[in-house]
Amino acid sequence: MSEQSAQRPLAAAAGSVVAMALGSAVGFLPGFIVVALRADLGIDYWQVGLLSSVNYGCTWLAMGPAARLVDRWGARRVVLVDMALVAVAAAIAAAAVSYPFLLVAGVLNGAGYALTNVGTNIVVKRSIDAQWRTAAMVAKSAAVPGFLALLAGFGPWISERWHWRWLYAALAVGGVLAALVVWRALPDDRAAQRSAPVRELPRYFGWFPVGAALMVFATVPVYLLSVPYLDESLGFASATSGVLVGVSAAIGVGVTLVIVVASRRVGPEFRARLVVILSARSRFMWAVFGLVLYRIRLVMVLCLTMGVFIALILAGGSLGVVIAMVGIIGTMSLQSARLGAMNAAVVERAGAAAARGSALAMGGYYLGTMLSPVVFGALLDVGLSYRWVWLICIVLLVVAAVAYRLAGRLQPLDWSRWKSLLPAGR
Repeated sequence: MSEQSAQRPLAAAAGSVVAMALGSAVGFLPGFIVVALRADLGIDYWQVGLLSSVNYGCTWLAMGPAARLVDRWGARRVVLVDMALVAVAAAIAAAAVSYPFLLVAGVLNGAGYALTNVGTNIVVKRSIDAQWRTAAMVAKSAAVPGFLALLAGFGPWISERWHWRWLYAALAVGGVLAALVVWRALPDDRAAQRSAPVRELPRYFGWFPVGAALMVFATVPVYLLSVPYLDESLGFASATSGVLVGVSAAIGVGVTLVIVVASRRVGPEFRARLVVILSARSRFMWAVFGLVLYRIRLVMVLCLTMGVFIALILAGGSLGVVIAMVGIIGTMSLQSARLGAMNAAVVERAGAAAARGSALAMGGYYLGTMLSPVVFGALLDVGLSYRWVWLICIVLLVVAAVAYRLAGRLQPLDWSRWKSLLPAGR
């Protein structure tokens, strides 16, 4: 099947959205029902946190095998396997009589989620026209916070009114239904697997996982630390801080959907103008963006923009909560967009080795996801202020943009000819 084929593109995108949403749910749910889990199973907060760390640690470890399975079996079948694992993991959690059962569920779900991350990237690459590819990647990335907003809203209420097991039981049924959706919606790409898979990646591609790890490492604290920051540094009550951050997350999902809809208006002429603006208007812009693929330029811009929004969070400590909230909303609004743009850049840059490239880049992403909460939590425990935390995040986002710039070089830079490459100054 041709990579440019448009075989039911809307169905392929919808199936990818459903798979990403269900695949993420088991890993995040414990954090939303922590009170009920502690009361029923007698566990500590760190044990609840460990469930998420184990889940995404297994996702990170399974990325390499996931790429090989996609190459061997095809994208649709590996996503189907993950939906089966979601159903099994959720059923185990629903029937759990002790904490180890929840750990087993986290291991199964985390390993399966690697299959969906790689598989849906390949589905989008092969089934959706290049003009819509970035929008589709953003949409499937936005499915995760969108579904988690539902879990956050209804999870505590259901666990208090009935029981937390009903949530896992519902996810088990959802995994089965999602498998049916995936089977019907995703294209059968077995024909694409008849030839030997391409494993060789372009030169400098190794900078992609570095950029992904730094990018997510720097933005996870916006989700984890915004509530205590508003509480401890800006003087808001914990409950009020939670409401403010929850509303910010909901606004962020809405902005992401607007970005997806608006992206249909981004045609070749607009992209050409953007390339000129980001590459040839001045020596400085050429030094930052020159000789870099368009989609990688977009990821770089998103990283730098998120750095600006985190700077507003930092400034909120002196200028007031309104400035801090603008920063929080802005950062959360770009979270899914920057991940979708990165996935689009990865599959474009990797070419025929897209499965391996996606696994490598997303491996870096989940490594950063796993380490960031622990590292920043430890920094706060030893007495580092929130101001320093936000400053570190800004610096890491700038370094992430540099890493993406290195990953997207179209040709090796010949420093002896650097001056001849620069456009004439104005």
